[in-house]
Amino acid sequence: MAGAAMPTLLLAGGQGAGVTTLLEQLRAHGKGMCVPGRTLKLHSTVGQNVVDMKVNGQGLKVIEVGGVMLSHAYRQIDVHDPLSGVLYVIDLSSPKDLAVTAVELYNLIANEKLRAQHVPFLVVLNKSDAPSRLPFAAAVEHLGLAHIDADVQYIEASGSTGHNVGEIADWVADKVLRHLSAP
Repeated sequence: MAGAAMPTLLLAGGQGAGVTTLLEQLRAHGKGMCVPGRTLKLHSTVGQNVVDMKVNGQGLKVIEVGGVMLSHAYRQIDVHDPLSGVLYVIDLSSPKDLAVTAVELYNLIANEKLRAQHVPFLVVLNKSDAPSRLPFAAAVEHLGLAHIDADVQYIEASGSTGHNVGEIADWVADKVLRHLSAP
């Protein structure tokens, strides 16, 4: 598609979920620099951060919305037309925040504009390396992820160590980068 807009990915999640760390791991992966097991320590994003990056050699605009500004994610849906995908990050090490996080996730999934555009979602159950984390299967069950009637997939990952970052990049390449060309 000549002159087509660069696909746009919304990257959001609850405060402290590891959204910024995951973004940096994805950027490193795109440059061939992601080293699983290498721990990243970053400061959280306040507000939003817009980054152009490459996934599998293709350009992608990522709008990262910091957790304290999660309501700002809804405005991005109207400003950036169309979104090509949503990565939503949930902190497995903070089970007490799952109810609030689930409400925010379900609000995004239920957004009429995103549903009309058939925007795919990947829910990243992050911090799989945390010693006090909620087990993956328990989180999937608690959040009802297997029962969502939309294009939603989920994966366990660790932004700080890079665990499953390659699989997340593959999802972006398959679902997001091809989204604009889909019927």
